[in-house]
Amino acid sequence: MSSGQTIDDTLNTWAQLFPAKGAQLGLIKDLIQKLVAEIVAEGAGPTSPTAAGPAFPGGGIDRGVAGAGTI
Repeated sequence: MSSGQTIDDTLNTWAQLFPAKGAQLGLIKDLIQKLVAEIVAEGAGPTSPTAAGPAFPGGGIDRGVAGAGTI
């Protein structure tokens, strides 16, 4: 989502620098907004690059001797 905002800000800057191309840049912005809306609607929400993710499904030792010195 943050990269979409960066793209939008860049296109706004370009529209100020090149006013004759404002209509074309507006179309590009509309298409990008539509794309982002479709991605969000599909449930592909943003995730953090440092997210731990799901826990490891493995369990502990439930049978036998747990370790040295336990008997």
